[in-house]
This record gives sequence, C-alpha cells and structure tokens, in this order.
Amino acid sequence: MKIERITVCNIASLAGTHSVDFTKDPLRTAGLFSISGVTGAGKSTLLDALCLALFDETPRLNQVGRLVDLTNGEKQNDTRMLLRRNTAYGFAEVAFVGVDRQQWTARWSVRRGHNKADGKLQHVEMVLYRGHIVPGGQGVVAEGGKKTLVKEAIVEKIGLTFEQFTRAVLLAQNDFATFLKADDRQRAEILQALTGTEKFGAISRAVFARYSDEKKAVEILEAQLQGFRALTEEARAEADAALLAATSNVKQFEISLKDHAARAEWFRQHATLVAAVEQVQAALTAAVGVRDAASARRADLQLTENVGHVARALRVDEVRAVKAVETARTALASAETALKSHTETLKTATDQVVTMNAALKQLQDEQSSAAPQLKLALELDAQFEPLQLRVKNAHAALTNATAALKDATKKHDDAVRRKQALLDEQQILEARREKLTAYVPFVKEASAWQHRLDTAIATGSEATELGGKLMLLTERLQTEQQELQAKQDDLLQVQQQVETATNDLQDAETSERMFDGERLAQQRAELDASLRVLTTLQQEVAGRQKLRVDAVSIEKEIAELESQQTQDTTTLKQRQEVEIPAAIRDAQVSREQLERIVAAVDDDAKRLRLSLQPDQPCPVCGSESHPYSEHAPDIEATAVKAAKDHCKELETRRDQLRSDEQRFVAGTHSRLEQIAKQQKARKKLLASIDNAMFSFVDHPEVAMVLALPEVERQGVVTSQLDAVATSLKQIAADEKAQRDAAKLIQKRRELVEKVTAHHQSRQHAVTELEKQTSITATKHAESEPALKKADAASRDALAALGGLFSALPNSKEEFTADAAVFRDTFVASTKSCGEIQEQLDGLRTNILAANATIEPLSEAMIRASDALVTFDTQHTAAVGDRDKHLQQRRQLLEGRAVDVVQQEFAARLASAGQAADERTAAKHAAEKLLAAAEEAHKSVKSNAEQTADALKTAQAAMAAWLESFNAGSLRPLTIADVDQMLARDAAWFEAERTYFKSLDERVTSTSSACEVHQQQLQQHVVKRPTPDDEIVVLEAEQRVKGELEAANIVREAAQDVMKNDDRQRNQNAALTQRLAEQLTVAEPWLKLNELIGSKEGDKFRMIAQRRTLDVLLGYANHQLNQLAARYRLERLPESLNLIVIDCDMGEERRSIHSLSGGESFLVSLALALGLASLTSKRLRIESLFIDEGFGSLDSQTLAIAMNALTQLEAQGRKVGVISHVTEMTDAIPVQIRVEKRRSGGASRIVIPGADADWVNPQTDFEANAKPSASASDDSIDVTTAADEILKILEREKDSGKQKVSTASIRSEIGCTPKTLKAAQSMLEGKVTVDGRSLRLLET
Repeated sequence: MKIERITVCNIASLAGTHSVDFTKDPLRTAGLFSISGVTGAGKSTLLDALCLALFDETPRLNQVGRLVDLTNGEKQNDTRMLLRRNTAYGFAEVAFVGVDRQQWTARWSVRRGHNKADGKLQHVEMVLYRGHIVPGGQGVVAEGGKKTLVKEAIVEKIGLTFEQFTRAVLLAQNDFATFLKADDRQRAEILQALTGTEKFGAISRAVFARYSDEKKAVEILEAQLQGFRALTEEARAEADAALLAATSNVKQFEISLKDHAARAEWFRQHATLVAAVEQVQAALTAAVGVRDAASARRADLQLTENVGHVARALRVDEVRAVKAVETARTALASAETALKSHTETLKTATDQVVTMNAALKQLQDEQSSAAPQLKLALELDAQFEPLQLRVKNAHAALTNATAALKDATKKHDDAVRRKQALLDEQQILEARREKLTAYVPFVKEASAWQHRLDTAIATGSEATELGGKLMLLTERLQTEQQELQAKQDDLLQVQQQVETATNDLQDAETSERMFDGERLAQQRAELDASLRVLTTLQQEVAGRQKLRVDAVSIEKEIAELESQQTQDTTTLKQRQEVEIPAAIRDAQVSREQLERIVAAVDDDAKRLRLSLQPDQPCPVCGSESHPYSEHAPDIEATAVKAAKDHCKELETRRDQLRSDEQRFVAGTHSRLEQIAKQQKARKKLLASIDNAMFSFVDHPEVAMVLALPEVERQGVVTSQLDAVATSLKQIAADEKAQRDAAKLIQKRRELVEKVTAHHQSRQHAVTELEKQTSITATKHAESEPALKKADAASRDALAALGGLFSALPNSKEEFTADAAVFRDTFVASTKSCGEIQEQLDGLRTNILAANATIEPLSEAMIRASDALVTFDTQHTAAVGDRDKHLQQRRQLLEGRAVDVVQQEFAARLASAGQAADERTAAKHAAEKLLAAAEEAHKSVKSNAEQTADALKTAQAAMAAWLESFNAGSLRPLTIADVDQMLARDAAWFEAERTYFKSLDERVTSTSSACEVHQQQLQQHVVKRPTPDDEIVVLEAEQRVKGELEAANIVREAAQDVMKNDDRQRNQNAALTQRLAEQLTVAEPWLKLNELIGSKEGDKFRMIAQRRTLDVLLGYANHQLNQLAARYRLERLPESLNLIVIDCDMGEERRSIHSLSGGESFLVSLALALGLASLTSKRLRIESLFIDEGFGSLDSQTLAIAMNALTQLEAQGRKVGVISHVTEMTDAIPVQIRVEKRRSGGASRIVIPGADADWVNPQTDFEANAKPSASASDDSIDVTTAADEILKILEREKDSGKQKVSTASIRSEIGCTPKTLKAAQSMLEGKVTVDGRSLRLLET
C-alpha cells in the first residue's frame, strides 16, 4: 500500500486548494522528507486530510471524546468541524496504490447550505474512484453510495482499518508513546484492536461452558449412584418368605369372604322385593281413588253429548240472525251519513262557481285599463339603444386619453429620475475626490510605499508573535510550578491511603479465617443427600396412598352399578311376565271390538238394522237387544272413530312396552360391560400398588419410615424434610457469611492494588512534571533575545513610514490599529484617484443627454392632459341624457318589460277561466252523487226491517226448545250453560274420553303388577340360605373384608420390598456404566479447560495477546538494536507488562518509566515501527508519516533517529516527518513547508523546487461550488446593489452583527467589485468602510 498524492481544500488553517504529489519531483525521488512550519500553521492538518479522505476520522478528533456540544448545536468531535470558517465548501483527496496493486482515488467533501459561507453544514460525502484523477476532478466511480459502503470499500483496497492505519502508516501527534506507557488493560485493548484476538476470548468462553456442562453431568450421576443400595442376600430371603406367607393369607380370606357375601346378598334382595310389593300396593290404591273421583266428569261428558245433538242448530240460527241485524243497522247509519255529506258538497260547489265568475270579470277590466301605458313603454324602449351607443363611444375615448396621459407622465418621471441619479452620483464622486486629495502625492511611488508597508507589517507581526509566545511560556511555567506543588501534596495523601488499605486487608483476612469451609461443605453434602432421599420417599408414599384411594373409589362405583343392575333385572322381569302379555291381550280385544263396530255401520248392516223389531231376535246374532238400531249417522261415525282411537292407543302402549323391554335388555348388557371394565381397572390399580417399590430402602431414615404403619408415614417424612430444610438454611447462612468475608478480602486486596498503582502513577507524574517544568524554563530563557531583535526591526520599519504618516492625518493610529486594513486602504485610495476623474467625465456627458430627453416628454404630457379634459366633458353629457331617459322609463310599468306584463295578463286570464270551468264540473258531479246516496238509503232501510223480523223468529224457537228440555231433565240449563257446552270442540271430547280410559287401564295394570310382586316375594322367602339374623350375617361379612384388606396390605408391603430391591439392583449397574461413559466424554474438556478455558474468556485471549506481544517485541527489538543497541524490550512472565534490559549494565532489568525523555522516544519509535511491521506482515506498506516526538532528543540521539529513518528509506519506504527541531528539518533536503500568513489565520503549502501549478491547482470542484460570476455581472445595476447592501446590513445588525465583510456581501448579491464600489459611493453617509467590511452609520 502506497500513498501517492494528498490534496486538501479549505480544511482547518489551509485555505484554498493545496496538493502534495509524491509522484512528481522533488518528492518523487525523495525517500525521506520533512513537513515543517510554525506552531498552528497546519502541519498536522495535512495528515488529518489523509485520514479524512480514507476513514472520515482523525486521531486528534478521536481524542476529544464525548464533550459538550457547541452553542450552535455542532459536536466538537464532528469531522465537519474541520471545514475552514467563512468558507462554503472543502474537500480532502488521497490517491493511493492498493493491496491489489491498482491505483485508486478517495475523496471526502463537505459543503454549507446554498454554497454560502454562513450556510448550515451539510452531510459528508465520500467517493472512491478507479485510477488516479486530477485533483478535485471526476472519474470512474467504484463506490459512491452510502458513506459506510465507501469506507468498507476503501478499507478493502488499502488492507488496513483506521486503528491499524494509525499504527502502521501514520504515527500521530501525542500518540507516539501510548503503547509503551499503557497498562496491561490498555495494552491488551490495543493488541486486540490491531490483531483481532477477541476470537480467542470466544473460544475460551465456549470451552469453559462445555466443561461446566460435562462436570455437572458427572456430579449428577455420582450423586444418584451414592443414593442407591440393594438388600443383602439374607435380607432378601427373609423378604421372599414374608411375601409367600402374606399371599397365602390373602387367598384364604378371599374364599371366606365369597361365602359370607353370598349369604348377605339374600338379605339385600329380600329387602328390595318387600319394598317393591309395598310400592305397587300403594299405586293400586291411588289409581282406584282417582277413578272414583272422576265420576262427576263422566256425567258432564254424557250431558254435553245429549245437548249438542239438538241445541247446536237452533243456537247457530239465532247467532246468525243477531249478526245480520247488527250489520243492517251499521249500513243504515253509513247511508244516512253519506246522504248528509253529499248535500253539503253540492252547496259548496254552487258557491264556488259564483265566486270564480266574478274574479274573471274583474281581471278582464284590469287588462283594458293597462293598454295606454303598454303603448308608451314600447316607444321609450325603441329610443334607448342610440343613447347607450353614444355613452359607450364616449367612455372608450376617455379611457384612451387617460392611458396616453399616464404613459407620457411615466416617461417624463423616469427621465427626471435618471437625471437626478446621475446628479447624485456626480455629487458623491466629487465628494470622494475631495476626500482622496491627500493621496495624490503618493500615486506615482505607490509600489515603493506599499513595499515599506509590507515590511512594517511583517516585522510587527513577528514581534507580536514572539511576544505572545513568551507570554504563553511565562503562564505555562507558572501553571506547571503550581501543578507540581499540587501533585506533590496529592502524592502524600495517596501514601496515607495505601497504608490504610493495607491495614483493612489484614483485618478482613483475620475475620475470614474464623470459618471452616471444609466442614460446611461436608455438612451440606450430607444434608443434600438426605433431602433427595426424603423427597423421593415422600413422593413414593403419596403416590401409593393415591392408588389406594382410587381403588376404593372404583369399588364403590362397582357396588352402585351392581345395585342398579339388580333393580333393572327385576323391572325387566316384571315387564316380560306381566305387563307385556296384558298389553297384548288388551290390544287384541280392542281390535275385535273395532271390527264389530265397523261391521255394524256398513251398508248391509244399516239395512239389517232398519229391519230389527223390538223384542224380536236379530237374524245375524239372534240377540233381542238392539242398542244400535236407532243411531243417527253422525253418532255411528263418532263410535267408529272412538273405537279406532282406543285400539290405536292400546297398540301404541303394547309397542312402547316392547321398546322398553329392548332398552332394559341393552342397558343391562352395557352395565355388565361397565362393571367388567371397572373390575379390570381395580385389578390394575391393585397390581400397581403391588408393583410399587421404595427407593433407598437401605438408607436408615427410609428404613425407619417403612417400619411404621402406612397411615403414619407421610407425616413422619414431612417432619423430617422440615428438619433438613432448617439445617440447610443455617448452613446457607454460614456459607453466605464466609462468601461475604471472601468478597470483602477480594475488594480490599483490589483496593490495595489500585491505591498502590495510583501511588506509582502519581510518583511517575511528579517526576515527569519536574522534567517538563525544567524544559519550559529553558525555552522561556531562550525566547527573550529573539523578542528584542524582532522589536528593533519593527521600530526601523515604522521609521521608514514617517513621510506617509505626516502627510496623511491619523494614519499612524490607523496603521497601529489594523496594519493590513490600512495597507489595503492606501493601495485602494491611490488607485481610485484616477478612476474617479474618468467617472466624472462620463457622468457630465450623460447628464446633458438626459436634459435633451426631458423637454419633448414634457410637451407630450401637456397635450395628453388637454385631450383628457375634452373627452371627459363629452362622456359626462352622454351619460346624463341616457340616465334621464332611463328615469322616465322606470316610472312606467314599474320598469318592467312590456312583453313580460302582457304575458302576465294572459296567464292570469287563462288560469281564472280554467278555475271557473273546474268549479262548474264539480257542481254537476255533486248533484249526481246526491241522487245515488238517496237511492241507497232507501234500500238499506228496507233490509234492516227484514233482518229484525228473522231475529225474533230464531229467538222464539230457541226459547221453546230450552223450556221443553228443562221440563224432562234433572239438571235445568240456561242459555249460558248451553253456549258453554256448545263451545266444547272435538279435542275436548277426545281428551275426556282418553282420560277416563287411562284411569281404567291404570287400575288394571297396577292390580296385575301387585299380584306378580307378591308371587316373587313368596318364592324368595322359600330360598333363605341360613336361619341367622340379617345383622349377624352382615357383621360377619364386614369382619372378613377387614381381615382381607389387612392381609393385602401386608402382602403389598412385602412385594414393595422385593420390587424396590430388584429395581435398585438394575439401576446400580446402569448408573455405573453411564458414569464411566460420561467420564470418558468429560476428560478431554476437563484438561482443555485447565489450559485455555475461563468464564470471562480472558485466559486464552491473554495467551494469544502474550504471544502477539512477543512477536511484536521481536520486530521492535530489531529496530531498537539499530536505534539504541544498549536496550532490549522483554515481557514480564504471565502478564503484558514491559521491562527494559540494559545490556551495558550487565543485563539489568529496568522499568520503562526509568527511561529518560530521549530514551523513551527511541524505545517508542522502535515499538511504533514494530507495530507497523506487525500490522503490515500480510501486505507491503511503502509510506510512513511520523508526527512530532523529536523535540526531546539531544544532538547525538537525534542523529541516531535520523540514521534509523534513513534505514527505513533504504527499505523502500517513503517517510515523512513532522517536527519543530531545526537541526532535523535542515538535515532533510526535501521539505514541505506550511507557511502561516500575516492575517486571517490562513496558511499555504510551499514545496521548494516544485511546480506551483500542481502545488496550488485550480480544480473543477471549486468551479462547481462557486456561484457563476458572469451571470452576476449582467444581472444587477448599481441602484439595486445599493438597496441589497442596505438590506443585508440591517438584517445582520438586527441579529447582533455590527459589520459584514465585502466579500460576503458580493457573494450574496452576486455583483462585480466595480459595481460594489459604485454602490458604496451611492451609500455615502449611510454606510462606512470598516477595514474589509461595511457597517451602517448611526442616525
């Protein structure tokens, strides 16, 4: 990587464009060159531009850190702040050869808003071009998008990051000895940034994490293996014998329980049958009672049927007649109302016809009266058009005359104004010529006087600069002496802090020895093992109890299902043996009765029935009783329907009973399956209880718990767990106290180390400050003779200006106040003397021409005024005649148009005629409607009389029947009773008959069921298995159940012991195998963690950084052997600290802080060159820049350093050195000088022997950034420029700025210098010149 050109424009103190091209002579052939200049000239700015173009960063700004923002909101470490003040743009450009051996050009640029010097800073722009381009020019863009992408592309091309670049290519000011004097942490950060050792930290953390996981897995397996112990062979044989005995007892008790359960079951079934008999007998009694209570409802049904046969038709006729009478009365009332309404309508229509005829006659009379006015209005309308045309022509003539007068007046005023401007400008120039009279004697020798002024300014500036430096050195010496005293006092305080921290550390170590860490760890391990064993035991006991509770719950469900099964079996048997056969018989009988009734009502039966004689035998059946011989047809149909319904109901009941039978059968089968399923689940639970095993049976606490009854085990385990938890809390408290004591020791030890390091740092600072104070005192003593010499030269130069000061009033005071402004004013004034006379001659000619133009314009303005008066008179007369005519017309017809008035009369007459016709037609229609209403009234009245007679006849017939019925009945009826009976529909009759039928069937069915249950009870009593009482049998059953349960518990306990032992034997073998496998997996990670693993990742990272530092020291010692063979750098073991080996003192080991200033520089230079070699080992770096650092070297050491730099040159590097040391810069033949100008704080770059065109080039970038001057020259005149100047000065004054530079004003308004001077002359008395600025005069 090689730097070939650096171009900078308006960056910091470097104003304008400057280029340093290492491919052109004399820099092309020079391997070593110097960059020299006074302090503040801008030497380091050249290297800032190098970093800006490549990285948008600089070493100096990176040292600023996070400071408070400026008052305008800009940040102090913003690279845009390097743009020079009062400039609108700036750029830095670097041409280089990349690691790919290709040529590239990188540019960094920034502008202010609108390309104005006071505009807001815009965003930084960066571009990377292919190849080398002309400074500030354009080329093929390789990357020009986002700034981050451009920076990444540049880093890829040069092969270095910013941090690596500042170690390998640019050794920045104040950063020279950073690596040498850094502590371990800072040195590690520098190495990590340069070589990327952070990846070693990630590897170290990953190894530690894997080691922790594998170690934890081993510990878990060891803890599990420690908790499992199997039974001895003797104990296992005893447990096996106990299990056989317990199993035998359980079988015996199961046989006995089965026998007792069979006896107890007979008593339970007997109780069920007795309850069923009692229930059926109660149901029979209730059914008979309900049937007897319904006898009154049966009689009511029979009476309703008898009344309905005769009274229904009579009552229907009567109701129909009542409705007809009501309808006739309503129609008669409506007809009378309509007749009255039509009579009134006819009267109203007659009145409206009379009124409309009168209105039509009145409207015709009004039309005849308005005829004369209509005629006169037509005549006036015809006369208006000529008058209006006359007014229009007069107005047009008046408008033209007004425009002509206005144009003539404007031309005349413009000419007068131009003349006055010329006169004003003439007066200003004459006043200026008067003021410049004193400069006339100096015009011929202006260049000589200008040279004398330049000499005086230069010598005065040098004297002022030296005086300022001496004052700064004086202040700096006083400050350093005060700081030295303060640091010495602070050093004593730090010594006291070291002693206090050491005492505190000893106290903490004494307190920590009171704790026995091994004993606490042993107790915790024992309690943790007990906690695991008891927790496992608690879970196993709880699980076993839950299984027993589930088994008891299932047994209860089985008992309930069996009870329900017994009840359903009994009910099913009752249905199959009693209810279903009875229902089949009833349905068969009903079907036969239905067939007989149907046969009785068919056609042949009707004929036979009609031939039957009372007391004579039937020819079909032979019966002398004929109940159906006189039935009416409707009664026969009702009988058939009732018989069918009864038959259908019995068949439905039969089918329902059969369906219930199937449902009961399915239910019993399903319940049997449920019982079998629950019994299977119970068996599975019992098997689970039998197979459950306890862990840790050899553990003393577990053995003690298992020896207790099962109901007491849970409480004992809980109390033991509480005791273990309490002990663990106490141990945790002791461990915490021990950890707190250890932490306190660590903190105090760190404090001791920190305070000790602080003391060493302060001691070193005091030593360094003493050296610095001595150097400052020496510089102060050396500066006084140079200041005296500069003062003498300045006095001589002022004496040479005596003639000028005597000729010009107050000139000496003005020169003293601002020499540069006085010089510029003198040069400008002598130059202006001749220019003013030329301008006055031109103005006189222009004034004569203006007078010749004004006279004819005045005559034209008078003629236009006379014409305007004439046309105005004509226009006034025409308007008066027209207005008089309009007034006369407005008095006729209220100003309305004749045709509009005629149309209104026609419309009103047509409307009135139409209204009269409509009223006449309405009258004729009303007459017709009245006649029709009279005829309808007669018809309705006749119908009403007829319906009243029919109602009387129907009421008489109903009354006669009711009287006849009550005479032969035991229960007299009223009309209301009859209406109530007739309101009952067929559904009521059906419901009543069905109800009585169901009562009869209920009595029959309950009677049959009672007989069946009594029979079952008698059969059950015969089968009684034992003469013992029920209580004795049930108590014996419960006793045997308890004995069986106890035997099962004993057997389960024995089974648990055997199963636990089997499981533990299997687990021990498996755990041992798993532990061996896990140790095999973990062993490599345990060893690897010892070597490089750490939680924070620092172990492996430190190893890599130490190795990197060793390589670096190899490079550095190679350089140091050439610079100072006396010394060699080494690293302290197990750290990054550096020491110096003094070869001249028998390999004595010395601290790096014991080196003198010159020695420190040489060692730092060797380290810096070593860092450059370390960074560049993967690429060739051919450029090196060193900023400062040589000022502390004596002549001999300086010669050694120069020799080292010469060797770097011989290695093929181009080396640039920035230094104030005169001997060093003089020893380097090729120089880049940064010269500071006398005023304005600007500097320029000078390269002796170089072509000025490429050192200070004109670039396309500048041309594009500046406003166009040619456009400005023609776009503004002197008057406009003067107005703009006043606006700018007033605006800036309102913002608190009293004056504005002429360059800024000219740039903003866009005018030439000549126009600006003319505008200043016009503003004489309002604006004054203040140096190179303008300001407003106070009014």
